[in-house]
Amino acid sequence: MEEKFPAVYILAHKPHGVLYVGVTSALWNRVAAHKQGEVKGFTQKYNVKLLVWYEHHHFIENAIKREKQIKEWKREWKIELIENFNPAWADLHDRIDPVGTLVEFDLAKDSGLRRNDKGLGAPHSGASRNLLQGRSSSNLSSLHRLPFAPGEEDDEGIKD
Repeated sequence: MEEKFPAVYILAHKPHGVLYVGVTSALWNRVAAHKQGEVKGFTQKYNVKLLVWYEHHHFIENAIKREKQIKEWKREWKIELIENFNPAWADLHDRIDPVGTLVEFDLAKDSGLRRNDKGLGAPHSGASRNLLQGRSSSNLSSLHRLPFAPGEEDDEGIKD
């Protein structure tokens, strides 16, 4: 039986080119299908094959919620999300890390937003870039934790 790792991802045709936001339970396989032209529709029509951003979730329901949120964003916000995670717009297909990009969250408090989203910021900071460059980070889980809903207190008693 295949292991499921729900993920939200962004594919691009080229840096700053056509973007596609998707969700899947098997990221490597889905991106491979896009690359081989097996996924009919938008990505095939516009030759969108480069995996430039992704994050993993514990549950597919949360990944779907995040996908819908990002799809509603302005293009410039998506570009900022990509560039904070992958400044070179490198194809990350062969460097997928389901543990290092796992979003930690409290399902009851999940608003679908991250504290630094505010419409712009990405959940992946410099430590994630270090991960992509082959350096490890000792506290990756805190980078990807979904914080409290706006106006609620987080585990440190700080209000958004």
